[in-house]
Amino acid sequence: MSNSKKRTVTLTYADWIDNTLLITNFHTDKMSIRIFSHGLEYNEGIKKLKVNDDVLVATKESNFVRFEHYRVISLTEENNCKLIYSNKFYNCNNSKFPKYSYKLFIKEFKYRHDLH
Repeated sequence: MSNSKKRTVTLTYADWIDNTLLITNFHTDKMSIRIFSHGLEYNEGIKKLKVNDDVLVATKESNFVRFEHYRVISLTEENNCKLIYSNKFYNCNNSKFPKYSYKLFIKEFKYRHDLH
């Protein structure tokens, strides 16, 4: 299991509209996003991001699931997040997840995207 070094990145899953970072597309045929913001959880609709929001992203690849955890550190168009954790999971059923919230998110992702 790999844990990335915390580094500043631009959250490409967010749209920059009217000087605001928005998540507008939580689910596609290959990807799902979940946001944890001040004790609340979001996985649909449109969400205006705030500093310290946690953004979880799972993406279906050809033979694995890519998982990323970002934390919003700035409300600017670029360099607005820290990459907290990323990993590739080849067998999500037998994988050990460093956080229970990751495990639940991947479980829901597998169900939504019909992965067995």
